[in-house]
Amino acid sequence: PNDICAIGVTTQRSSIIVWDEATGTPITPMVVWSDQRGKQRAQELTEQGFAVHFQHAAAKLEAVLTLAEDRVSATTRWGNIDSFLIWKLSGEHITDHSQAWSCGYYDFGGTGWNEALINAQGLSISLFPGLVDTRGQVAETSEKVFGAKVPITAIVADQQCALVAHGDLTASACKMTYGTSGVFNLSTGQSLEMPDATIVPWIQSRIMDETT
Repeated sequence: PNDICAIGVTTQRSSIIVWDEATGTPITPMVVWSDQRGKQRAQELTEQGFAVHFQHAAAKLEAVLTLAEDRVSATTRWGNIDSFLIWKLSGEHITDHSQAWSCGYYDFGGTGWNEALINAQGLSISLFPGLVDTRGQVAETSEKVFGAKVPITAIVADQQCALVAHGDLTASACKMTYGTSGVFNLSTGQSLEMPDATIVPWIQSRIMDETT
């Protein structure tokens, strides 16, 4: 472990893990982004003025917590896979803006969680991870857990990470990825653009108050 300089974490986006911070044990099965049980709830939330798609965690988290209501407590936490892994490694409950944006709970016009949506669903903000920069020393592994204190220096969502791997984040940089789906990503730099209601912009990264 002492030979490792730093750790970067990238995972699929908007999959739900709910766990007990006191025990470190998940209290429900993981619900993946492609689970379609959130279709009706997404439609209801959209009609209320919230931009939520069924892939978003925001369309399913309420149902997941309801199924485990006898186990939900003050120490219950939720996050994407990145949050759970980092919490396991470091004890820090965090995520970056690229991961947060894709779960449906991010404030579209701001730089944090959409408290209006969280309150509308009757959820506690304590369930949610803290938001940190995409790059920089965001946490440190526990020596007890990992065998050494190693800095965690990046958290970035999967498609966004694929674009980073190409080495070009300037406006007009693009890439095509084939996996569970075929996805075309195009960087608009620091300009937030929405061509139409079906093409929603995503945060590539946020570093030192600079959002791409």
